[in-house]
Amino acid sequence: LSATEAIVPELELQLRLEQHRLCVLLGRPPTDVQFLVKANAEIPKVASQIALGIPAQLLRRRPDVRQAERELAAQSARIGIAESELYPAFRINGAVFVQANQLNNLFTGNALAGNVGPSFSWNILNYGRLTKGVDVEEAKFQQKAVKYQSTVLNANREAEDALAGFLKAQDRTRVLRKGVDAAIVSRDLTSDLYEAGKADFSRVFFAEYFLVMQQDELAKSEGAIALSLIELYRALGGGWQADPAELAEHPLPLAAPLPEEVPTPEAASMED
Repeated sequence: LSATEAIVPELELQLRLEQHRLCVLLGRPPTDVQFLVKANAEIPKVASQIALGIPAQLLRRRPDVRQAERELAAQSARIGIAESELYPAFRINGAVFVQANQLNNLFTGNALAGNVGPSFSWNILNYGRLTKGVDVEEAKFQQKAVKYQSTVLNANREAEDALAGFLKAQDRTRVLRKGVDAAIVSRDLTSDLYEAGKADFSRVFFAEYFLVMQQDELAKSEGAIALSLIELYRALGGGWQADPAELAEHPLPLAAPLPEEVPTPEAASMED
């Protein structure tokens, strides 16, 4: 009993640290934000249907993927700018000014004058330096392309990891729920034997201890389902609206049924 009670302060500390993190996200000094959380709230239950959509499209919603894509496009434009320096440039230059032989005529209409004419320039003497500049920009483009590819692959990995964790957490919860039910039956039978004088108290102790451990693991696993779903939404960018026609065409993993009694989920992959 003392060993179990000693866990409570540690859990309370973890709760307070998470509240401080929540305060930082809300832009307020670290304080008690328990008033924002519903009292005695249960572990959040997932919806009966999870609509994800086409993963390739959802990954483009991630800020890091979009940033890497725009950086790659910007670097491609810089190659064109560098190449433009290799060719001659034609311009039309002009100027507007005022001039007068006498000061009192300076601000009259007759004092307004101007000129316009074409100009031509070609930085041919620096041709070698300009070609090397193009090579530099192309090398930077290759770097950006590799970074973009790595960002997309990493985003895909995070989405796959979250999806696998979400499905396997349901598997684990289903098995642990059966284990808790069996542990309760075992505890009751052992208690009956002890009260009848056919078993010593050590058997009752171990039955109670095992039941507490199973219940603790079940609570963690149920929480892992919600956390995995949050991680999946984060990995896919979040905040999307699924197209009903798209869901009908791609039932898995676009719409994975999740009844309250967590079933054995179908194996699903983002690549499907």
